[in-house]
Amino acid sequence: MGHTLTFENSNQNDLNFFYFFQNSKYPLFILKKNGIILKANSAANKYNLKENTDLFAFVIELEAQQAKEKLKKLENEEPLSLSVKIDFSSFPNFLLQTSWKVILLDAEHFAFSCEELHQYSPEDFLLHKGLMRIIFDSDPNLIGIVNRIGHYLFVNKALYDFAGKNNENNIEKLNKLIEEGEISLPGNDLHDKEIVQNPISEVELTTDHSGNPIWFENTKVPIQLPFGEQVQLIISKNLTKWKVTEKKLEDIHEVLDYYRKISYLGEILAKTAVDLRNPLTLILNFMNNVRQNKNEINTLELDTVQISLQTIDSFIEKIEKSFRVMRSIAKNNVSVRVENIKISDLISNTLNVLIDKLKAFDIKLNINYSGLEEQEISCQPINFNIAFRFLFLNSIDSIIISQTNENRLIEINISKKEKRISIDLSNNGAQILEEYKNKIFEPFFTTKPTGKGSGLSLNIAKNIIEQMNGTITFQSNEKKTTFTIELPCL
Repeated sequence: MGHTLTFENSNQNDLNFFYFFQNSKYPLFILKKNGIILKANSAANKYNLKENTDLFAFVIELEAQQAKEKLKKLENEEPLSLSVKIDFSSFPNFLLQTSWKVILLDAEHFAFSCEELHQYSPEDFLLHKGLMRIIFDSDPNLIGIVNRIGHYLFVNKALYDFAGKNNENNIEKLNKLIEEGEISLPGNDLHDKEIVQNPISEVELTTDHSGNPIWFENTKVPIQLPFGEQVQLIISKNLTKWKVTEKKLEDIHEVLDYYRKISYLGEILAKTAVDLRNPLTLILNFMNNVRQNKNEINTLELDTVQISLQTIDSFIEKIEKSFRVMRSIAKNNVSVRVENIKISDLISNTLNVLIDKLKAFDIKLNINYSGLEEQEISCQPINFNIAFRFLFLNSIDSIIISQTNENRLIEINISKKEKRISIDLSNNGAQILEEYKNKIFEPFFTTKPTGKGSGLSLNIAKNIIEQMNGTITFQSNEKKTTFTIELPCL
């Protein structure tokens, strides 16, 4: 039953074989049926294929299973009568595919011979990987070499750090964690795709081991190693700072777009104000003529005319308020103009067009200036008007949604501390629930019924206040909700 390798009490043929075995330039080893290496020559030892080591612990699980199946088939053959070819993609000390010729020696042992590894000495691989370590471990980019099944053959220090394994530097453990889905590394998606045929660059959003979002630009370069093995070099450059800057530029673009729209709105309102002023002048002239000639009107007609005049006076007063606001908006393209203006004027200009809405919903308004009516602040009046109007309308909606029918109240309290003025806008409407407090200023977030709110008003108000070097905060409980605006004052 074949040739038994005891190397003890051997005859001359055994000794000749032993001499050839030990001095062959090819890696040779004898494998037990349980996968443990029984004997290995010096060429195999250079690649850590040593006696009493488990061969299949060096290779990936899939290739180990395929090799075991081929060895199983050999067991049914006559010893030394048939050989099979077994491929392994990598061992710890080199980055290439190897093909092994395997023969059944006897019922318990297999002989492995590789005719490829001798072309590279262990020193070549050590030099190669040593240079890679010196060069790539000092590189802040994540650098790795991946084989065709997605396993890393080489990674630099930055990649270990990203994976949270900076103190281990164990590539086998790293691959196992990837295989089990415990970690995910940028650019390594070979379980879904084949190795690229040409260099490509892709941007990917991922998270590090602490859960922090990080943007990477993954450059993938295919590498054809000796003996047909295909691997892929992946260099991942951290783009997070660039992405943050890009987001800021997008925000600035949105603000500029917003200002352009406001500027255009100012032009429209200016034209509307002129168109509105002309018929108002005619109406006022007509009313003056009627009043001057009221003696010519009989008693019955006079009562009717007086009622009509009172109604017209009421409408004209409302139109005048709207006209003043529109003129303020349109004046000098104020969307980009900074003025010194009294806080009382700012608030009254905003509230002039909202008083009727308060009356319509039976909401009481209290304003306490604390003697600061003449206090001036430097701002863009139109922007403050928009921000404060959004906040005020939000207070009205909060009261309406709460369905409270009695004691509906909005309060405005002005106070000053050092060089900052504080505006507290309170309402006794619906409470802001705890789970919504971190989202209240997010764009498109709204707690209003579907179709009743865009979710943009508070976000726009916050952005405007912050652009004025101010801050906006809020507190909410069962009794009331208060938004506090703080702005620098003169």
